[in-house]
Parts: sequence; C-alpha cells; structure tokens
Amino acid sequence: MKDVIKEIAEHVGSAISRKSRYVSVDGRKLMLDVKNFLKIGRVEGKVAFVDGGNAEVVSSPSISVQFIRVFYCVYGKEKLSSGKKEFYVMVKAGENDTYTTKTLGGEDFGSFSSVDRSMMTGSNKVSISRVGELCRKIAEIRLCRSIKDVDMIVRDGDLEPDAEAEVQEYSELVEHCSKNNILLCGLSKTTSLFTDTGDAAAPSVLKLAPPGIWVFYDGGNIGFARLHEGSRYVFRLDTADFERAGGLLAQNSNDAVFLGYPYGLVEADRRARVSRREAEYLKTKILGVLGRSIEPYINSTNAHDILDSIG
Repeated sequence: MKDVIKEIAEHVGSAISRKSRYVSVDGRKLMLDVKNFLKIGRVEGKVAFVDGGNAEVVSSPSISVQFIRVFYCVYGKEKLSSGKKEFYVMVKAGENDTYTTKTLGGEDFGSFSSVDRSMMTGSNKVSISRVGELCRKIAEIRLCRSIKDVDMIVRDGDLEPDAEAEVQEYSELVEHCSKNNILLCGLSKTTSLFTDTGDAAAPSVLKLAPPGIWVFYDGGNIGFARLHEGSRYVFRLDTADFERAGGLLAQNSNDAVFLGYPYGLVEADRRARVSRREAEYLKTKILGVLGRSIEPYINSTNAHDILDSIG
C-alpha cells in the first residue's frame, strides 16, 4: 500500500508541476502572462450580495416539490440591510415533453421542455429535479433585479447562463444594472476552468501572482482575483470592470472567518442555504398531509437512500 501511495504522490506531483500558456475561457485564450495582473486597492461603496438555496422535499420522476429561498444583504463599511424570499415550486411532467410549474408564495416560472438541449446531459431528458434548481437560479436573478441604490450587485457564482431559460432573465438584469448605474459581478468559490495543458486554472494563475491584492484579466469579462494580502485563495471573477469590482469586493474580504472571501457572500450563503434538517422537517410535514397515496411515486427514486441508511 505504501508503494501505491508513493506512486500516486509522484503522479500528482508531476501533474501539478506542468507549465501552461493560457486558460481556456469561453472559447478564447486568457494568457498566463504577468502583464495581465493589476494590483488594486480597497474601494468604499455599497455592495449587495445575493445567493439562493433549494431543497427537493417531494421527489419522483413525474412530480417534484422544491422549497426555494433567496437572500440578499447590503454592506458598506458595515451591514446596511438584508432581505429574503421563500416559496415552494411544484414541477409536474406533462404531455409533449413538457414540465409545468406552479409556484406557491412566489413568482411564476412558466413551463420548460424536457428536451431542451441547453439543459440536457447527452441524450438524456432533463430531470425534473433540474427544473427546480433552474427555478432557484432564476429567482436569484430576479432578486438581483429588485435591488437599487447600490454601487455593485454580486451574485454567488458566475454570470454565464446554464440554460436557454436564463438568457432573457440575464438580459433584463444587465439592463436593470445599466439603467441604475450598478456594476454587476459574479464571484465563484470554485471553478472548473482549465489551462492548455489540462492544469487547473486558479492554481496556475496563483503560481505567477505578485503579492498583495490583485485582479487578473486581459480585456474579457472573465478573470480571477485575490481579495486579501494574506489569502491563499484565488476566485473566478465575472464582471465588466475588474479594477472597480475587485476594489469593492476587497473592502468586504477582511473577516477571519474566510480571509479573502467577501463576508457578504458568507452571510448570503448561510442565510439562503436549506439545511438537511430543515429539508427533512418540510418533507415530513408535506408527506404527512399527502399520506400513503404519494408513496409509490417516492419509492421509484429513493432506493439509494434506503441502502445508504443501512450503514
């Protein structure tokens, strides 16, 4: 076993020592060049942080009930305001490869195609659970559109639509920000971007990085940032103004809870997340009302859960 572990360590060491020339970003090359680093300072301003969470409380191939929560908080030198929305979305499989949705306590999301290529994985139809996740993301975008009187809106994650249904929502968000002179930004805790040699993008950027606070970009809308001098983390940053966005984010990234990561996003994540305990409580309440009639539907997807509970 020691020999196997040693061999694994050698292979990993070889993989992380690769030298790369560029990061593949949205069909273009972000060159790994020290000239693309820009050192920045902290900038004061009002920043809104937005995140969302969801949990599937009824799960079957044809019926899904999702509990969704979206949250925002606004920070300047200190916390200024916050708010949240909570609602249920019922997704039901219908005729002609269509999923219909009904929202209880929130905005309408309409219907979705189960053969929408932008949402499919290979030749498999879109899963009903995927529709609930999409509704949560759309709710986050709509919450962003309701925010005014701030210098920047930050969404947890990137700003790239994952599905055709998000394109119009993002377009309206960009219009809202332009009309209200708000900078739009996406900050990703994790990124799957790769370099030309197959290396992970974030550590490849960090290998070249100068000390201090900086942003890394070359004129496109996707780059990277380190938001505190003492941070060992590099995050993907999506924005149209890297210097301003980085400076505004850096003012909120001094908390020891996660040094170099905006505390506003820490709070938004914590307040939006639907914990497993909360999800189980909501599930128990709903199933208690539905009774045994729903059991055959749930049993068609929960076999793995039964096996996992056996231990």
